[in-house]
Amino acid sequence: ISSSKLNRITDDFEIKGFRVIDSNHGEIGTINGILDSKVNPLIEIQNGEIEILLPKMDQFIDEIDWDTNTLYVTAPDGLIEMYLTSDEEE
Repeated sequence: ISSSKLNRITDDFEIKGFRVIDSNHGEIGTINGILDSKVNPLIEIQNGEIEILLPKMDQFIDEIDWDTNTLYVTAPDGLIEMYLTSDEEE
């Protein structure tokens, strides 16, 4: 993905409601917004009652499909598991 494509997602409303599909975990939720801090902007993803925070960085975003409102990502190792591991598995 080019930096110019990633820079297009600057406002919450542009991608709010997009489905998020991770290359290892499949669909992980829907974009709720962007925490746009200058140091470490994060994409807020809602998965039921759980909020997943994914760094808004080129290396984690594979593709933005504007036609289907889908964001394809490859989250850092262990990030998705950290949010989605339930107490039942312990």
